[in-house]
Amino acid sequence: MRRLPITLPVMAATAAMLVAVALTNSSAALAVPTPEAAGKLPTNITPVDQIPAEDAGAQIAAIAAAYPEAFAGTHWDAATKTLYVNVAAPRAKRADLRTVFQQAVTGKLRSAKSPVKTVFRPVPLSLDGQQALLDTFMAGRAKWGGQSAVRNVVGATVDAKTGTLFAQVSGDLAALRTAAQRRFGKTVSLRPGTAIKLDDRYYSSSPWTAGNALWGSQDASRSTAQCTQGYNWRRWADNLRYASTAGHCWAPGTSLYNGLPDQRIGYVGTRYLNTGEYVDFEYIRITYGSVDNSVWVGGTRDASHRRVLWADNDGTQTGVTVCSSGANFGLNCGVILNRTTTFNYGAEYGYASLSKLTCVSKVTGYGPGPGDSGGPVLTTATGGAVKAWGQYIGRKDCDGDGDEDWVFAGIKNIAARVGASLIVS
Repeated sequence: MRRLPITLPVMAATAAMLVAVALTNSSAALAVPTPEAAGKLPTNITPVDQIPAEDAGAQIAAIAAAYPEAFAGTHWDAATKTLYVNVAAPRAKRADLRTVFQQAVTGKLRSAKSPVKTVFRPVPLSLDGQQALLDTFMAGRAKWGGQSAVRNVVGATVDAKTGTLFAQVSGDLAALRTAAQRRFGKTVSLRPGTAIKLDDRYYSSSPWTAGNALWGSQDASRSTAQCTQGYNWRRWADNLRYASTAGHCWAPGTSLYNGLPDQRIGYVGTRYLNTGEYVDFEYIRITYGSVDNSVWVGGTRDASHRRVLWADNDGTQTGVTVCSSGANFGLNCGVILNRTTTFNYGAEYGYASLSKLTCVSKVTGYGPGPGDSGGPVLTTATGGAVKAWGQYIGRKDCDGDGDEDWVFAGIKNIAARVGASLIVS
């Protein structure tokens, strides 16, 4: 792959300063030509036929707010073009609202004339039940497994079909397995695992081919970015507009630069990365240029960009294809496996335990990598419109199957935790 020069042309002090970037790198598996080869930007980086499923999933999630004991999320099966609606039996003496919920969903989709084939599927736990199991297991790991569990239980997720919690353990597996089964029985399965791989600051072997590259110093002479800019936000507390990246990238107060070595674009504000949270996020206070509804997708040469028109605000759908746009490794796409991944950070962040994260299967190539942290995770429709799903965090074998996946924090969770609205058109 051809290495691009690292110095960006001088941009006007407008929104384009931060958000005008074009697509120059795509996964070969997507069969999308590069702009150099095709002479224009591709209109889609995710499957067109999943868009109706996304719309139907959003409608179902809105209805499901009234039936939290019954709703267990939706799953899009691309192979059969079927949208599965997971429905859980009530717990304890709760009212059984499954039939009423199914009737409400069927009526809504029929009135909307949705073209999506919908099948209701029984599962053991609702979304709330899955999260409650994860919270009990992870937040209480010191009680059932002592300090060994705090240090060595590095992540967990719940299989929606079976209701089983799969946890990854980096050490002391036999003793922790015994302790977990004593407390949770067969509901929990422990497997060998490793901690999430956070992005190293520099990675010497990758070309700088995509995304809005960020540096934490004025020396931007290296060939790779330190982190990637994510989305743009309006914070409720002060009504100001901010850019963002991942919280593990820099300490608050750090000056940030993009591809122009002598141009400081702002500084890091509040960081969110603590036990009990579900975001790895920090604000960027912009002091040069402005912030609008655009997002950097792809390469560094053209002055084109993508407009953020929608956001994934239900946080429930799996099976759809989403793409990470990173400063070092470009566009990497995969299928959402679950929306309930939990994992621990290492000692550097006090073994902080995050939850309600979204896990994506790696499809081809290396996948998102070092320097891509904080970058946008998105899908596109047509004409350059972008739907925002979240911000990339790091790589992790979420379900313990031995394949390295990748994880992002969802837009809904970010907005709720940090008190901000995503800037959209």
